[in-house]
Amino acid sequence: MSGDIWFWVLFGCVIVGLLALDLLVFHRRAHVVTVREAAVWTAVWVSVGLAFGALVFAWRGVTAGTEYLAGYLIEYSLSMDKFDKYLAAQRNIMLKAKDMSPADKQAMEARNEGRNNANASLDDMVRNVESEPMMNAAVRDAGLSAREFALVAMSLMQTGMAAGVAKMRPKDNQDSLIRAMKANPANVKFLLENEAAITRKQKDLEAEMKRLGADEG
Repeated sequence: MSGDIWFWVLFGCVIVGLLALDLLVFHRRAHVVTVREAAVWTAVWVSVGLAFGALVFAWRGVTAGTEYLAGYLIEYSLSMDKFDKYLAAQRNIMLKAKDMSPADKQAMEARNEGRNNANASLDDMVRNVESEPMMNAAVRDAGLSAREFALVAMSLMQTGMAAGVAKMRPKDNQDSLIRAMKANPANVKFLLENEAAITRKQKDLEAEMKRLGADEG
């Protein structure tokens, strides 16, 4: 018990220290935040949160680590800006794949065969993107880190499933139902409110890729 208490005391001190660094050192002067700066700091704090998740996995085991990751994803908020960057990353990946030689494309597909896993964790997805130079460059060109790309992908998947179930069970308490599925109710609301725009953007991308011949193989 005493070990747990000291851990949480240390945890509280770390949080206070990080807040102090953020407010009193890194951002002590008021200025206009650029898109690049915002993206860098987003990647930094997302990495800090997931690094703590890795510590939970190592210290408390798989069950506690999975619960932490699920909670992290529940609180992760989707937005149209993030979705647009995610689509841009997909577009970049398909265009870069189109320009690859048959031999390079075959080699990449062979590498990816061993990585495809329906039970892949967030860290697995990040490693897969970072270990493939073409994909990593495509994602970064869209303004996302590999981790942010994986977070958006997993959040969209969870949110889509939760939204589908919520539609089928309209009489249930929607908030409780969605949270039981480890999804963020605000993300489900975002998805449903922007369903037409999201569908249109996806179809526009598919049409563009088909026109450019980037939807083959």
